[in-house]
Amino acid sequence: MENKEQQVDKKLNEGYTIDMGRVIDNSIAYFKKTIWISGLAVILAVVFIAIITGMITASTTIGTDFLGNLEKFSTNPNAILFTTFGIVLMIVNVVTTSLLTPLYAGFLNINHLAAQEKEISFGDLFIFYKNNKTKDLIIKGFIVNFTVQVIAICFIQLGLDFIGSLIQYFITTVVLFATPLIIYFNLNYSKALEKSIPLILKSFFPIILLMFLSGILALLGFLALCIGIFFTMPFILSMQYAIFAEVFNIKEEKTEIDEIGNHDYNS
Repeated sequence: MENKEQQVDKKLNEGYTIDMGRVIDNSIAYFKKTIWISGLAVILAVVFIAIITGMITASTTIGTDFLGNLEKFSTNPNAILFTTFGIVLMIVNVVTTSLLTPLYAGFLNINHLAAQEKEISFGDLFIFYKNNKTKDLIIKGFIVNFTVQVIAICFIQLGLDFIGSLIQYFITTVVLFATPLIIYFNLNYSKALEKSIPLILKSFFPIILLMFLSGILALLGFLALCIGIFFTMPFILSMQYAIFAEVFNIKEEKTEIDEIGNHDYNS
């Protein structure tokens, strides 16, 4: 029987196809089952980021030249990048986002439970903060977020903000499978990142299109249902899980997947 890494390598060697219609249908079904738990978790995550960022950046402005240069920053926002305030803000953003990577894995987990038609609880979002995958998830998050931030700064300095944004989006897309490879296939952060890139590139345009559609549908849901962007944004996460599940058919691997996730709190 193939081990998990061999299953990944098989997809890399043989390729795969994506049924876009099925992925969209599945993502909608998962979203309906996870909307309220996911929406509440997104709100809490945003509040957490706002509090931490606010406290640290507010203390950083004391004793720096930030307040005395507000007029300069208002006319040239990019000037803030290499001030003490700007550097601290970047570090705080990278660290807090990295620490939330296990929560992102939790979002994937509750969609996995929804796919298996199992009961979902709020605690299922946080299981990857207390098992042997926590370190790899946080390191993976740090590497990706740090890389994206550095690229953003470089292209802003070159006056090529739009090109920088495209490259950032490309990077975040090609590492899309890294987190599920860690939590479902037990790869470490380096192997997960290494294998995610060629896996995504094998069906890059269908995946990009599906992610674009998920963003549009999330926005339309926000406008139509008027329940707040926090409760429609999780649809994007449901789409990400549905894409990975389509590629690896993990929904049907109940006996193996049950060994991880919410059934492996103490691993």
